[in-house]
Amino acid sequence: MLGAVFGGLIFAMLGTSSRKKWITPAIAVALAAVVGGVSLGVRAFPASAVSQDVPTVLLRIAETNPAGSDESRTMQWRAAIDGFKDRPLLGYGMENHNLVWSAHFDPGIYKIDTDIYDRTHNQFLETLATTGLIGSVAFLAIWVAIGVTLGRAYRAGRLSAASLAVLSGLQIAYVIYLFFWFVDLNATMLWILIAALIASRGTVGSVVLETSGSAAERAPARPALALASLVLLAAGIYAEGYAPLRANKALARIDSSNGSLAQAMPQFDELSSFAGRQTSHVPVVMGQFIGSLGSRLEEMRDDPGERRLIDRAFDESFAAFSREIHRDTSNDRLYTHEGALLVEAARFYRSPLYRQQAIDAFHKAIELSPHRIQQRLLLARQRLLLARVYSGARDYERALVVLSDAVKSDPQLGEPRYRLAEAYIGAGHGDSALAMLQSSLELGYVGAPALYLSVGRRLEFSGRNSVAARLYSDYLEVKYTEAVWNRSEAIDKPIPTADIAVAAHLPLLYVRARDSELAIKSAAALSAFDPSRAPIVDQFVSDIGARRRASWIAKNSLLPCTSSRAARSRDSVAFGACGMFRRKL
Repeated sequence: MLGAVFGGLIFAMLGTSSRKKWITPAIAVALAAVVGGVSLGVRAFPASAVSQDVPTVLLRIAETNPAGSDESRTMQWRAAIDGFKDRPLLGYGMENHNLVWSAHFDPGIYKIDTDIYDRTHNQFLETLATTGLIGSVAFLAIWVAIGVTLGRAYRAGRLSAASLAVLSGLQIAYVIYLFFWFVDLNATMLWILIAALIASRGTVGSVVLETSGSAAERAPARPALALASLVLLAAGIYAEGYAPLRANKALARIDSSNGSLAQAMPQFDELSSFAGRQTSHVPVVMGQFIGSLGSRLEEMRDDPGERRLIDRAFDESFAAFSREIHRDTSNDRLYTHEGALLVEAARFYRSPLYRQQAIDAFHKAIELSPHRIQQRLLLARQRLLLARVYSGARDYERALVVLSDAVKSDPQLGEPRYRLAEAYIGAGHGDSALAMLQSSLELGYVGAPALYLSVGRRLEFSGRNSVAARLYSDYLEVKYTEAVWNRSEAIDKPIPTADIAVAAHLPLLYVRARDSELAIKSAAALSAFDPSRAPIVDQFVSDIGARRRASWIAKNSLLPCTSSRAARSRDSVAFGACGMFRRKL
């Protein structure tokens, strides 16, 4: 629409002096006003009957929201501007917006769209970031050349005012198109054809020069040159056409192999022997296939035939990653996928060396794209696995080092803090374990109840009842939300015996700490877990409200706790819950 308006204005300025010359721009402006008015109407009344019948393109205009779903585009624009600031002269290299996006990744993208972008969706900013000032000047020079040629052709009389208006409007339209998109095959062919038409109008005489002289001389035959040309043409078709096609088909077959290693291995062999240029998809697809085998890898280890196949698959996949990373050293996603493959190798071969290499690969990915979350999660998971190995061997000092690094690498993850608390307990550092448990709960992570019980009982043993009560309260609230304190809301999911034990024990801790208000409030958790316990809770609340605390201080639980087998048969839940706080540390 803006191209039509611009073209109409050119026609009006260069056309005849008649009043009719303003008809063309008036039509263009009126049509643009209709488009804008309909889009605004759809935006204001999206549920109306008229809005349901308008063309899709108008709906898309009406739904445009730079602060909402369309913010993913502006994120790419900001990343491109930051990328240009990094390398203003030469940029990151053509077709390398993915590297720009990795270096200036915005985590807000996770709330909106995919986190993978290989285009800026603004050709001018992409050119600026990927080719720098030199490439941008060259790109803009094309537009300058088109404009100069249009002016020369009009002054030479080889273009009429109407032709000039149409051709100029098309250029403006394409400029606006590129402001929201990029140079792609379909539109660019038309642009080149129109530019060729403009060039032909700006050239006086034939574009193809004819030979001079009175008689055409007969050209000598050059069969060797013709044969060499045919050989080069055939080589080009094979290297840039047939071979990549075979590689693409091999990748497609791996994707559709339904997890059959025997079916996929010929494709692995073909890709590993392919000498032409490959994309980053090749090692990624190979690695993802091995990862998709999952638990079957364990079975393949014990089968000699399949063991040889999986060995070859690992070797060829690692070789493909090595080649691609050597070619594209700044691509963080390559390191992330290589790290995931190294994790599978560590599991299959039971090799700590592979696990350490995986950790190193994730570190490199984080270094290249510090704000992307996938590699951080994978790195934390590997550190947790490594820490479990150390903890299982009671090597708590090494486990503490690994888990401390995991916490530092991503302070916003709760699980590494929980695992670090486990290691602190093993090493005998109770206060440090408590601090890690509290911080993991603040981050919304809840682990197995045994660790909270262990730390809580240690606190009680040392007389820190209020601290223990606070830990139990935070644990229940994060796990079950604040509904746990509301007696009118029953929890509609299975409750572990350990959590019932905590809910029945927590009010008594507050009684010992002389905090009657919190004792009464926390007693509601037992009713929320099991409404049939309401009479016991009501009796407790009544006694505490009347300051009759003496009968409760010596108890460990609100539940009727006895050690007889008869009681166990009558109320097995209460028997099991009571036992939680009778066990020694």
